[in-house]
Amino acid sequence: MMNLKRKVDAGADFIITQLFFNNDAFYSFRDRASALKIQVPIIPGIFPILNYNQLTRIVSLSGAQIPYKLEEKIEKNKDNPEEVEKYGIEHAIIQVESLLKNEPAGLHLYCMNKSHPVKKILRELSLFR
Repeated sequence: MMNLKRKVDAGADFIITQLFFNNDAFYSFRDRASALKIQVPIIPGIFPILNYNQLTRIVSLSGAQIPYKLEEKIEKNKDNPEEVEKYGIEHAIIQVESLLKNEPAGLHLYCMNKSHPVKKILRELSLFR
């Protein structure tokens, strides 16, 4: 957090978080930043899960925690790519809906060069036609 504060003090205009699957992780991060008087917009980074192998790699690199119920669904369907993607997008929609109720500074959807999940999320939320 102190490195982040140094970046903001040096002129960063906003922050985009790394991906997370539990919104409480974002709220905790935002609260810790606020306690350090970091006052730039903090934009949550949402990662729609699209396939099992990608998820395991991303989690190993980021250290993000997967909520138990989501992990259970993904593990159970790891050999069924369509189901993994379905649950991943459903979870991202739930995350975004909850975040929007708490008025974030914005949203960043990690799309990994695939626009279809982002379009699906935005359509579901009636934010894109």
